[in-house]
Amino acid sequence: LSGLLRCGCCGGGMSMKDERKGVLRIQCSRMKESGTCENRRAYVLGDIEKTVFDGLTENLRDPALIAAYVESYNAERKRLAASMIAGRDRLERQLARSKREFERLLDSYAKGIAEEHEVKDRLAELRAERKRLELDLLAAEKPPEVVSLHPAAITRYRQQVECLSEALRTHSLNGDQEPAAAFRELVQSVTVMASPDGGPLKIELRGRLAALLGHDVFPQARVWGGKVVAEEGFEPPTHGL
Repeated sequence: LSGLLRCGCCGGGMSMKDERKGVLRIQCSRMKESGTCENRRAYVLGDIEKTVFDGLTENLRDPALIAAYVESYNAERKRLAASMIAGRDRLERQLARSKREFERLLDSYAKGIAEEHEVKDRLAELRAERKRLELDLLAAEKPPEVVSLHPAAITRYRQQVECLSEALRTHSLNGDQEPAAAFRELVQSVTVMASPDGGPLKIELRGRLAALLGHDVFPQARVWGGKVVAEEGFEPPTHGL
């Protein structure tokens, strides 16, 4: 979990606090180094690892679960696409209106209907507005494409999960590059939520569906005492990462 751990109170990283009788404990780095975080609790690293790994191995085996997430993700992408399209349409209408007014004023000046001093300032404003709108259109994101699950990707995903599960079962993740790489491809960050000493361990897990889809689009998920549930907005029919 090196480099993946985050404090749920301030969002900063977490680092080693001490070792007691062979048990490693971690705490918020900001609290430790500068005292700028209120989360003073120390957490047993082994408990965090077990919660995360148990949640992964329990929830990352069912291809139907991944398909459910893809369905939820695509629904959200379609909603965002509709919003993006509406935004682009608005910019395009504004640009067309600005161009029409510019041409109308320029034409009136060319025909002698308007004097230069009457249209000069407005033409400059419209010219600047047109450039701004053109830049806004260039910067506007294109609507996201709908993604799909490919058989080869699912096979690769299953192999990764099996590799990871075996490493977790035998506690051989440390120092083994292959399962460690598989783990980091599936997990983006592990946030340890602030809770009082003696309270239940609460972890928010953010992962990726990049292994399946070629995009960094894994919906957020939260682990509560070892269970992983989807964040608001992504609600597949079963618990899952």
